[in-house]
Amino acid sequence: AAATYPSEFGPYPGVCNPVTTPPCTSADIQVDVQLGAGDAVGVDVEVNYPGTKLELFPPALNETGVSGVFQFGDNDTAPIDGLNDQLTAGLVAIPGPIPSGPFASAVYNCRAGQAGPDVSEFSCTADASDINGQAVSATCTIDLNVTP
Repeated sequence: AAATYPSEFGPYPGVCNPVTTPPCTSADIQVDVQLGAGDAVGVDVEVNYPGTKLELFPPALNETGVSGVFQFGDNDTAPIDGLNDQLTAGLVAIPGPIPSGPFASAVYNCRAGQAGPDVSEFSCTADASDINGQAVSATCTIDLNVTP
């Protein structure tokens, strides 16, 4: 028979019922940019991700629908630990402009035995400029889809 826990003691302590995130096989991200006034012809984004959990499965893809020079990198940021944890992606589109909305996507393999990531473990920054090199305000967001 199962043991019972008297209700007068309240709920079980959290250590008795730990919340665990199941392991994952892959995680897909979609990076969206929101651009302010002006026609952006250059956009760079930096996405910090949990490198202890994920490993980029190249390449990152241009999702803007605009042609130009699109490049990406996968970097190990300080403190250097041998695990990449930052995706960089940039697009120069001349004549442009680059629209707000989907910017880039990437697929990550989950590291063996690691719990799936949560979107709160990602951060994103964006920089944009117009044809004259003048700053265009830019922000970015991450959508995450984890496959168990």
